[in-house]
Amino acid sequence: MGEDAVAEEIRNRIREAFVEAGLLEEGRLLLLTDKRCLGCEAVKEMLKEELESGAAVEIDVESEEGKELCERFGIEEVPAIILDTGKELRKCEIRTEGDDLVIECGEGGESDKEKMREEEQARERVKEEATSEGKREEGKKKELEED
Repeated sequence: MGEDAVAEEIRNRIREAFVEAGLLEEGRLLLLTDKRCLGCEAVKEMLKEELESGAAVEIDVESEEGKELCERFGIEEVPAIILDTGKELRKCEIRTEGDDLVIECGEGGESDKEKMREEEQARERVKEEATSEGKREEGKKKELEED
């Protein structure tokens, strides 16, 4: 079998596995990639139609969103896929079992998006507190200078 035929077979098997797992109907796929990742290019090619239609979205692991998702889901290798159902985020595992390609998405929960919101709010509070503290320090310095 030629190299092109093998690549096409792999693409078809991955697409079938996504369909069997119901991922393309359940929500949007978040494809975590890195520009230095050779495997990422292959997966992007396999999901070309989904990426073009918006059913899948590529997120660079170096972006702020990519870093947050990697931290939240413990992602250390790319490419990685997260299913966004609109209500929850679920990390998907892709593996082979014999000749079969198996895709399973872990249980997420509404807490995922809620957790992201809470973390963002906590970061904003820390920034606000630091700004307020800085302003108080400036005020104290001015008072001392005036005395």
